[in-house]
Amino acid sequence: MPNTIQRVTLFPLLSLLLIFFCLVGCVSPGPKVHPEFETRVQQITKPVLMPPDVKVFEALAGGVVVLRDDWSAVGRENLKNAIVNGFSEKNCIVKPLDPAIEITEELQEIQSLYKVVNKSIRLQACGSQISSGGKRFIDYSVGSLESILSKLDADAMIFVCGLEEVSKGKTRAVINLAVADPSGAIIWYAVQGSRGKHDLTNSKSAADLVQNLIVSFPKGGV
Repeated sequence: MPNTIQRVTLFPLLSLLLIFFCLVGCVSPGPKVHPEFETRVQQITKPVLMPPDVKVFEALAGGVVVLRDDWSAVGRENLKNAIVNGFSEKNCIVKPLDPAIEITEELQEIQSLYKVVNKSIRLQACGSQISSGGKRFIDYSVGSLESILSKLDADAMIFVCGLEEVSKGKTRAVINLAVADPSGAIIWYAVQGSRGKHDLTNSKSAADLVQNLIVSFPKGGV
């Protein structure tokens, strides 16, 4: 891991642990899908990847956690590469958006809306859900993406968030990933957590975590 600290923020350790256990403990295994997932996913072959939202924290003495921007930047790059490579094995060509060039005000609004949707899905995961045949269904939307996807020559949008805590050399990480179709509906959502086995700042480790996350995503159907 890099040794420099670009920005330091005090963050109560208890709050970080609550976030971690909400993401990992409350979310049941397996992805959650839109009721029409099987049909809609067949139309997806070239999604765009929104810049990953990654935060890596370091736990210090006294119950204080430091937000490491340098580690977070490495984690973002690793997750981006892992998702591009992982989906390529699903016959799906993912185009990462360059936040310095391609992120417009419209895309920023979509990112902000997804944060709200992501929180709602996590809260739903802790409560009751409609299920059928072992699948867990969701019905969320970030609003129509048809116009922006047409401009980007894409047919879907991928969102990914990552959170990691590093304490005394040990790591605990969790990532979640959502795929939205042109209507803006979240058609696939999955969460993958790891206690001590994966590190988002290690490219191979991050790739392994992503592979575990998307292993059930249909190959050839995207």
